Amino acid sequence: MKEGAWVGTLAVGGLAALDGTPVAQTLASQPLVTATILGALWGDWSTALGVGVVLQILAASTLPIGARTPEDYSVGGVVGAGVALTIAARRSSTCARPLRSPACSRA
Repeated sequence: MKEGAWVGTLAVGGLAALDGTPVAQTLASQPLVTATILGALWGDWSTALGVGVVLQILAASTLPIGARTPEDYSVGGVVGAGVALTIAARRSSTCARPLRSPACSRA
């Protein structure tokens, strides 16, 4: 995990929340875009894109029909990718130790 990854994650979350409202609407709030940015910040593209693709498919499948308001996928994409990247970073640091845990051998 890089040093400024948490600060960058919070900044991306703020940008996604602003873009989800009628401020700019540049599609920066889409889960695939936010996950890609977080993958660059954290240095783990595969985990971030895996989460981003799944959340993007879920976001694309919802339609705001009638009085139904769509879910907040902008912040959900940042939180989902951030949690996955945190877990992946902790797992890789655990597996790098001399005495490897049994969970590392399953990878």
